[in-house]
Amino acid sequence: MMALQFHKAAQAVAIAGVTVTALGTTTAATAAPTAPVAIQAQSCPSNGHLQRGWSCTSLSNGQLHHRKFTNHQANTYYEKTSGGATSIRLGINSGSGNTYKSAVSISSGQTKTASWSVDYCRSSIGLMLASGSTYQTPPTNCNT
Repeated sequence: MMALQFHKAAQAVAIAGVTVTALGTTTAATAAPTAPVAIQAQSCPSNGHLQRGWSCTSLSNGQLHHRKFTNHQANTYYEKTSGGATSIRLGINSGSGNTYKSAVSISSGQTKTASWSVDYCRSSIGLMLASGSTYQTPPTNCNT
């Protein structure tokens, strides 16, 4: 029973983005999660930077986020909080032009995510095409 409880605690810690070493010390981890994790809504600050490697833009019907991880993965995701269903295309610009994933339908209360392999320290921007308009996050890299 004790081993099962430890295993569940270890899973919770791993999902929270913290690695516990055998010596009992902890190190912050910014690698992308290996299992599905619920995305928690956070308010976008006025400068659009939530933390290093994570930027966002507040829109009338939700928030567009762009997050980079130390394993050279970047995610662009849109959290739709209101309005009717619509079709979106999530994208990225990391200096060599805009790249978009296929269109997906999104409804209020849903989050859609797209991922790319990128250089962690190279500046990139999260993009979204919706209803004929392009939306973007502020640029982010390993320092901003």
